[in-house]
Amino acid sequence: MPVAILRQMAAYAAALEAAYPGRRVEAALLYTQAPRLIALPDALLSVHKQALLAAQESF
Repeated sequence: MPVAILRQMAAYAAALEAAYPGRRVEAALLYTQAPRLIALPDALLSVHKQALLAAQESF
């Protein structure tokens, strides 16, 4: 999975978590050519969410 896609999905998940506090957010990618649905575990996205927070703090 390309890192850019993981970063993008982490950003989407973080935005949804901020918009809907207390609700569970699950992320997945759907490749329509195959078709194939790939669930993205929270542990995988959390690394990229932390990078987002660090970037926000630098502003």
